[in-house]
Amino acid sequence: MAAKHQKTLEISILALELSSFRDKTTSNHILNATLLWPRPAIAAKKCEKTVFLQNGVFDWRHGSWCERIMFKEVCDFRFGLQISLSAALSRTEMLEFARFLAGRALRLGANELDDYIPAGDLAVLPLHYFSQSLLKSKPAEIIVKGNLDLEIEQFEQNESLQLELPLYSERDLVKRQRIGGNRGPVKYNNKTLLQKGEQDGKATVQITVL
Repeated sequence: MAAKHQKTLEISILALELSSFRDKTTSNHILNATLLWPRPAIAAKKCEKTVFLQNGVFDWRHGSWCERIMFKEVCDFRFGLQISLSAALSRTEMLEFARFLAGRALRLGANELDDYIPAGDLAVLPLHYFSQSLLKSKPAEIIVKGNLDLEIEQFEQNESLQLELPLYSERDLVKRQRIGGNRGPVKYNNKTLLQKGEQDGKATVQITVL
C-alpha cells in the first residue's frame, strides 16, 4: 500500500530573501536545509550550502543544477522541509565552518571504523585525534528559520510545484541609538527593529516529481 503513495522528488532552492539585510551590500551565510520524515524509519536528511547575499537577496535560478539541488528522495504521505540561515560570517568564520563539517565527517568515519577494525581504538586513534581537533569549531548562530508542511497528495496532479517558505527571525534585532551631544548630555536608546518570531524573509523552492 505504501508504494502507491511514494514518489521520488527532487527539491531545489531557487531564491532566498532576507529583509533585515537589505541595506547590506554583501554578506556570507550558511544555509541549512532539512527534509523531515520523507518516509518511515528516515527521520531526516540534511543539506548545507554557502550563501552570498547581495542586498539581502540570493538567486540560484541562473546558477547550475549542482548549486540548486538540495534533495532527491523517495517521499510518502506527510513530510516536511525546514530551512535555516546562519548569521553573517567573515571569511575566517567560513573557513571555520568548513573545518566543522570536516570534523563531523571524520568523527562519523571513526565511529564506523571502530566496528570493522580488529585493532580497535588504537587503529583509529589518528582519525579520532584529527576529528576532535576539527570539532572545536562551533556551529554558526541561526538567525532565521522556516518550515513547510507537505503532503504527497499535492503532487498527484502536479509534476512540479514552486513554493514559498516564510523565514522567521530567531533573534531580537536591536539598534543602539545615540541621543544628544554637541556639548550636551549624551544618552543611548535601544530601538527594536525586529522581534524574535516575526517574518524576516522567504525562501523559494522547486519540487519536481521524477
